[in-house]
Amino acid sequence: MAGGKEEYNAFFYSLVSTDTQEMYYSTKRQQFLIDQGYSFKVITSLPPPEEGPNLSFHTLDEQLDLLGKVLSAGDDMIGVEHLEEDSDGKALLKARRSAGLMSAFSGAGGMVYMEYNTGKGKGAKKKDPAKRHTLFKKRYT
Repeated sequence: MAGGKEEYNAFFYSLVSTDTQEMYYSTKRQQFLIDQGYSFKVITSLPPPEEGPNLSFHTLDEQLDLLGKVLSAGDDMIGVEHLEEDSDGKALLKARRSAGLMSAFSGAGGMVYMEYNTGKGKGAKKKDPAKRHTLFKKRYT
Protein backbone atom coordinates (compact mmCIF):
# COMPACT_ATOMS: atom_id res chain seq x y z
CA MET A 1 0.00 0.00 0.00
CA ALA A 2 1.11 3.52 -0.60
CA GLY A 3 2.90 5.01 2.36
CA GLY A 4 3.07 1.65 4.14
CA LYS A 5 -0.26 2.24 5.88
CA GLU A 6 -3.03 -0.29 5.50
CA GLU A 7 -6.58 0.95 5.42
CA TYR A 8 -9.63 -1.14 6.17
CA ASN A 9 -13.18 -0.38 5.22
CA ALA A 10 -15.61 -1.96 7.64
CA PHE A 11 -19.24 -0.94 7.74
CA PHE A 12 -21.85 -1.68 10.38
CA TYR A 13 -25.46 -0.90 9.64
CA SER A 14 -28.27 -0.90 12.15
CA LEU A 15 -31.81 0.30 11.56
CA VAL A 16 -33.44 1.48 14.76
CA SER A 17 -36.74 3.16 15.32
CA THR A 18 -36.20 6.11 17.63
CA ASP A 19 -39.43 5.66 19.59
CA THR A 20 -38.84 2.10 20.82
CA GLN A 21 -36.94 0.38 23.62
CA GLU A 22 -34.36 -0.67 21.01
CA MET A 23 -32.74 2.77 21.40
CA TYR A 24 -31.19 1.59 24.68
CA TYR A 25 -29.39 -1.24 22.89
CA SER A 26 -28.48 1.05 20.01
CA THR A 27 -26.49 3.28 22.33
CA LYS A 28 -24.76 0.19 23.76
CA ARG A 29 -23.76 -0.87 20.22
CA GLN A 30 -22.45 2.61 19.51
CA GLN A 31 -20.35 2.54 22.68
CA PHE A 32 -19.00 -0.89 21.72
CA LEU A 33 -17.93 0.45 18.32
CA ILE A 34 -16.18 3.39 19.98
CA ASP A 35 -14.43 1.05 22.42
CA GLN A 36 -13.19 -1.05 19.49
CA GLY A 37 -11.73 2.01 17.79
CA TYR A 38 -14.40 2.48 15.11
CA SER A 39 -16.22 5.66 14.32
CA PHE A 40 -19.90 5.76 13.54
CA LYS A 41 -22.34 8.07 11.87
CA VAL A 42 -26.01 8.37 12.74
CA ILE A 43 -28.22 9.01 9.73
CA THR A 44 -31.51 10.42 10.89
CA SER A 45 -33.18 10.82 7.51
CA LEU A 46 -33.34 8.55 4.49
CA PRO A 47 -33.01 9.85 0.92
CA PRO A 48 -36.32 10.83 -0.65
CA PRO A 49 -38.15 8.13 -2.64
CA GLU A 50 -37.82 10.24 -5.81
CA GLU A 51 -34.14 9.27 -5.98
CA GLY A 52 -35.06 5.59 -6.37
CA PRO A 53 -34.74 5.52 -10.20
CA ASN A 54 -31.14 6.79 -9.90
CA LEU A 55 -30.13 3.74 -7.84
CA SER A 56 -28.69 0.58 -9.39
CA PHE A 57 -31.09 -2.32 -9.93
CA HIS A 58 -34.14 -0.16 -9.36
CA THR A 59 -36.52 -2.13 -11.58
CA LEU A 60 -37.66 -5.67 -10.97
CA ASP A 61 -36.22 -6.79 -14.34
CA GLU A 62 -32.74 -5.52 -13.38
CA GLN A 63 -32.98 -7.28 -10.01
CA LEU A 64 -34.08 -10.60 -11.58
CA ASP A 65 -31.31 -10.34 -14.20
CA LEU A 66 -28.70 -9.87 -11.45
CA LEU A 67 -30.15 -12.76 -9.45
CA GLY A 68 -29.98 -15.01 -12.53
CA LYS A 69 -26.31 -14.10 -13.08
CA VAL A 70 -25.44 -14.84 -9.46
CA LEU A 71 -27.26 -18.19 -9.43
CA SER A 72 -25.74 -19.33 -12.72
CA ALA A 73 -22.19 -18.30 -11.83
CA GLY A 74 -19.80 -21.23 -11.91
CA ASP A 75 -16.82 -21.96 -9.69
CA ASP A 76 -14.51 -20.24 -12.15
CA MET A 77 -16.36 -16.95 -11.62
CA ILE A 78 -16.29 -17.12 -7.84
CA GLY A 79 -12.63 -16.20 -7.59
CA VAL A 80 -11.54 -18.96 -5.23
CA GLU A 81 -7.98 -18.46 -4.09
CA HIS A 82 -5.76 -21.52 -4.51
CA LEU A 83 -2.72 -21.61 -2.25
CA GLU A 84 0.48 -23.20 -3.46
CA GLU A 85 1.40 -24.57 -0.04
CA ASP A 86 -1.35 -25.81 2.24
CA SER A 87 -0.03 -25.90 5.80
CA ASP A 88 -3.33 -27.30 7.09
CA GLY A 89 -3.10 -30.24 4.69
CA LYS A 90 0.29 -31.15 6.11
CA ALA A 91 -1.07 -31.15 9.62
CA LEU A 92 -3.96 -33.40 8.59
CA LEU A 93 -1.54 -36.01 7.27
CA LYS A 94 0.00 -36.31 10.76
CA ALA A 95 -3.35 -36.60 12.53
CA ARG A 96 -4.32 -39.98 13.90
CA ARG A 97 -7.68 -41.20 15.09
CA SER A 98 -7.84 -43.66 17.95
CA ALA A 99 -10.43 -44.94 20.38
CA GLY A 100 -10.19 -43.73 23.94
CA LEU A 101 -12.04 -42.61 27.01
CA MET A 102 -12.91 -39.06 27.94
CA SER A 103 -11.35 -39.62 31.36
CA ALA A 104 -7.96 -39.79 29.66
CA PHE A 105 -8.38 -36.18 28.53
CA SER A 106 -9.15 -34.96 32.03
CA GLY A 107 -6.26 -36.78 33.67
CA ALA A 108 -8.52 -39.00 35.76
CA GLY A 109 -7.60 -42.22 33.96
CA GLY A 110 -7.05 -44.44 37.00
CA MET A 111 -9.50 -42.90 39.43
CA VAL A 112 -12.82 -44.45 40.40
CA TYR A 113 -15.68 -42.85 42.29
CA MET A 114 -17.39 -45.20 44.73
CA GLU A 115 -19.94 -44.61 47.46
CA TYR A 116 -20.17 -46.82 50.51
CA ASN A 117 -21.83 -46.75 53.87
CA THR A 118 -19.93 -47.99 56.92
CA GLY A 119 -22.89 -47.96 59.29
CA LYS A 120 -25.23 -50.12 57.22
CA GLY A 121 -28.43 -49.81 59.19
CA LYS A 122 -26.81 -48.96 62.49
CA GLY A 123 -27.43 -45.64 64.07
CA ALA A 124 -24.61 -43.26 64.78
CA LYS A 125 -22.70 -43.93 67.98
CA LYS A 126 -23.89 -41.85 70.84
CA LYS A 127 -21.14 -40.11 72.70
CA ASP A 128 -20.77 -40.47 76.38
CA PRO A 129 -22.10 -37.22 77.87
CA ALA A 130 -19.13 -37.12 80.21
CA LYS A 131 -16.73 -36.87 77.24
CA ARG A 132 -18.52 -33.90 75.68
CA HIS A 133 -17.15 -30.38 75.86
CA THR A 134 -18.82 -28.21 78.49
CA LEU A 135 -20.47 -25.98 75.86
CA PHE A 136 -22.16 -28.98 74.26
CA LYS A 137 -23.11 -30.68 77.52
CA LYS A 138 -25.62 -27.91 78.19
CA ARG A 139 -27.14 -28.32 74.73
CA TYR A 140 -27.70 -32.07 74.86
CA THR A 141 -28.90 -32.40 78.46
